[in-house]
Amino acid sequence: MNAHTIAESLIMPAAKILVSHVIGEEAVAKLESVSFSNNTVQRRIEEMSVDQMVEGVKSSKNGFSIQLDKSTDVTNCSQLLVYVRFTQTNAAKTELLLSQDLSNTTTGKEFISKLGAFVRKLDLWIKNVESKLYGMFELLTTLESEPTNEFAQEIVHHLSLLKTELKHYFPDVTCCAYVANQFSVDPADLAVGTREQKELIGIQTDETAKMKHKECSPLNFWVTIASSYSTQTRHAVPQLLIFPSSWECEQGFSAFMTIKSKSRNRLDTPEHDFRCGVSKVQLNFVDQLALTSWWRRSRYSPRIELLFS
Repeated sequence: MNAHTIAESLIMPAAKILVSHVIGEEAVAKLESVSFSNNTVQRRIEEMSVDQMVEGVKSSKNGFSIQLDKSTDVTNCSQLLVYVRFTQTNAAKTELLLSQDLSNTTTGKEFISKLGAFVRKLDLWIKNVESKLYGMFELLTTLESEPTNEFAQEIVHHLSLLKTELKHYFPDVTCCAYVANQFSVDPADLAVGTREQKELIGIQTDETAKMKHKECSPLNFWVTIASSYSTQTRHAVPQLLIFPSSWECEQGFSAFMTIKSKSRNRLDTPEHDFRCGVSKVQLNFVDQLALTSWWRRSRYSPRIELLFS
């Protein structure tokens, strides 16, 4: 990765030569007003890195999944990488969601253990409150009178909602039989009255679906037939969005080491530079330029569009 000043020292001189030959010297003078300072380049990188990822996740109709891992950089600081997987334009996309320094470390095993312990604690608290035992809530023990039944029911309701929310964000995933191979499952084995049987029969007799099954990955297969078989797609896609391995994070850490190397060990967290470096999204620079007032006023815009086409 080159320093941000390369735009001023290399790209601008090259752009002037290109524009002078294609458009003319008058257009070269226009380039002089474009700022390529280190701060300006950094700000534009930040804007592009956010736009590349956020819009894709928001437009995903089938939800998304995340994968996270941590490693240590050249300065012995813990770095957290989070990747997001979502669907867009009838295909699965994987992008970097977050790159962040960690002040302390926690392994995935420790996190799952703590989550499980907290859920068990919620079950115990619910049972205690139903038995009118409030010792785990220190503030309640200071009340002059014992809480009423209505108040106890409110506590139970609140704890139950908290447990439900945790289960929603960290569910126990049970894989449907037809997710990976739809043509080897007997429709009679599926639940009755959920449209799954009808849709599975439709898929197994659909010649177009058979062809797509041979051409596409399981995830992309379900995304492309979502409009015709919505019930099964709604069950299959969230399961297939789950990352099958930690390959993305491992590859990301390798790329991170080329950005924050020993020769650049004083660099702050290069989150935005890193995201632009590993992103698979192709930016439409003409659309980006169209948002600027200079571009809208310029009579050179059709010629510059030709350079990007």
